[in-house]
Amino acid sequence: MTELPDHLCEYCDAQAGLAEQLVTVYRHRGDQHFIFENVPARVCSGCGHRYFSIEVAEQMEQWMELPDISSYARPVPVIHLPERP
Repeated sequence: MTELPDHLCEYCDAQAGLAEQLVTVYRHRGDQHFIFENVPARVCSGCGHRYFSIEVAEQMEQWMELPDISSYARPVPVIHLPERP
């Protein structure tokens, strides 16, 4: 993990710096859900907000547009919370 120079986070306004990390990203489009693993990101050391390069963001978008991209499938539990009175 590489610590990058101080950066003012646009979410927490902390100048805590950004760290380069590999993260897991959960995305969905319509009723399809996608899990991207080992995604390079710059992560705010203060609040954890993740910043992706334009190349990484575009690559994820392109993968979600492919007709059959799953390298393997994982069962995902769906939890329905009861309505509150």
